[in-house]
Parts: sequence; structure tokens; C-alpha cells
Amino acid sequence: MAILFDLDGTLIDSLPVIVKTSLKVCDELNITADEAKIVGQIGLPLLTTGETFLGKGQGQLYFDTYQKYFYDVLAEGLEIFDGIDSLLDELQDCGQQMAVVTSKSRRSADASLEIVGLGKYFDLIVTVNDDCGHKPAGDPAMFALKKLGEQPQNGIFVGDSSFDMLCAKSAGCAACGVLWGAGSHEQLQDSGADFIAATVAELRGYLLAKI
Repeated sequence: MAILFDLDGTLIDSLPVIVKTSLKVCDELNITADEAKIVGQIGLPLLTTGETFLGKGQGQLYFDTYQKYFYDVLAEGLEIFDGIDSLLDELQDCGQQMAVVTSKSRRSADASLEIVGLGKYFDLIVTVNDDCGHKPAGDPAMFALKKLGEQPQNGIFVGDSSFDMLCAKSAGCAACGVLWGAGSHEQLQDSGADFIAATVAELRGYLLAKI
């Protein structure tokens, strides 16, 4: 069994950091976007978001501007969702293989995990720099499972957005949604979630029953 975790909105409470950084980018680049529109893009690579906001071929400009602000905002603080570290401790003690599958860049993912001290739990970190496609396609999940030596039917993808659920279903994994991030119950359900956890305790119960 392999458990794949999304990062933002699933393991770490990074929504304030993402929104604050994105608003700075939108202000500099004269993009009309409110918080709801920004949240709707979370889970997609920045290059894709940039093309959505600025037009085809403009993704790199958005990415570069985001990088200019992100690490300063990140340094102001980042939190783990309550109970996540205890859950990861328990899963690790069970010998469970775990990976992060994120649409962040390698540098951004590593910096985020270092700040909150969660990197020690994961056998693999998959980012957009692995050049294996991106959510909502199933490619990054399949890439992670192959690296971990597991078949899709032995994988669980845990995430907070519809992009995560669609990725999981496309890869042939079980899709587990969580409600403390960006996605609503309806969005997760409509995207194919097999289980939706309202609390970390519910997530713990689901995962421990599967391994």
C-alpha cells in the first residue's frame, strides 16, 4: 500500500500564504482576481494559473513574479493542520510508504516541508519539476506509485481539491478528500471522492482501516 498526500490545504495550512502571494502578483501584473478566484486555482501548477489569468504563453511571467514574493511571505509563517503530524507519526510507525504529490516546484515544496518539519515522513516528493504531467491528469500519481513499486489499486490519494480527486481516479487509486482545505464536500464528491474526511480523526480511521 502507498498513501499519496497533496501538500497545500491537506498537510499544511498554506492557504493564507498562497492567497497573500497571489494577490501581490495580481496587483503587480494588473490581474483582476479576488480570493475566491485564486483559491479555485490552487492545486494547479503556477504556469497553468498564469496562462489562465494572463493568456497563453504568459505563464512564465506569472511564475517568476510569484517567486519574487513567495519566499518572503513564506518566512512569515506556515502551520501544519492540527493532528497531521501525529497521524504521519502513526503511519510511519506502521511502516507505511508515503509520498507527497504536489503541483508546487521542487524548491517551493522543499522549503515548505522544511519549515513545518514534515519532510522526514515521506519516501518520495513529486513536484512539477519531475516532468511527469500535472493534476488533474493521473500522471503524477502514477509516477509516484511506480517509483514506490506499487500498483494503482494499492494506492490512496489524499487531497483537498477536485484536482486531487480527478488525479486519483484517473490513476486508478482510491480518492480520499479532506474538508479543511480549498474544496467543498460537493466539489470533492462530484470529482469522484471515495471517502471524504471532515476531521483528521476521520482521515486516520479511514487510512488505518485500509493499510
